[in-house]
Amino acid sequence: MHLPDGGDMERVKGRFSIVAALVLAEVVPSAAVASPSAPPPAVAAQADYAALLTKLKAGDTSIDFAALRAAYVRSSGYSGADRFDHKAAFEALAAGKFDVALRIADDRIAESYMDLDAHIVANIAHDRLGHADRAAFEHAVAKGMVDAILKSGDGKSAASPFRVISVSEEYILLNIFHLQLQSQSLVTTDGAFDVMKVVGGNGVPFDIWFDISAFYGKGL
Repeated sequence: MHLPDGGDMERVKGRFSIVAALVLAEVVPSAAVASPSAPPPAVAAQADYAALLTKLKAGDTSIDFAALRAAYVRSSGYSGADRFDHKAAFEALAAGKFDVALRIADDRIAESYMDLDAHIVANIAHDRLGHADRAAFEHAVAKGMVDAILKSGDGKSAASPFRVISVSEEYILLNIFHLQLQSQSLVTTDGAFDVMKVVGGNGVPFDIWFDISAFYGKGL
């Protein structure tokens, strides 16, 4: 998957903006040896998320982004809410106010590091401001997140949906593939799915399935 460069990403302005979770390895004790209780799943996920995020923040973009996303969803800090000010960020980019856009993106990343839209904006802003190293890092983070979504399924049916952790990720994929949304429906049989009828360059409509079970029903 080739994530669009800064120029392509500007096309996303104006939009609305898991696989198995990691658990700590459990050693089966012998009958004669006492064993401490395994940590609750949420605690284990919190530890895994913190460890992976620490590596990523230190510059290790080779981490397993699918595992990072899965641990994040299981952690106490996950809500699934979209709180990034997309409108202000993309208006700032369009107006050439890249420092303003970067500040908006950085504020959101500090609040919720797993916000894909914020990393996309940060990538564009750093690129336009001439911050080559930071732009490359943000591009790698965004690409890692997008690739994790694309590897989670093919989006063709409820059996193989793209697994997303926020509503905005659905629209990011549509914009990456230059697809126009025609209609949207919710399916709650055997899970929770957003089914989007879209049309591409050939004008033929088709459905894309998104698994939204990570955040569906959370009252967002």
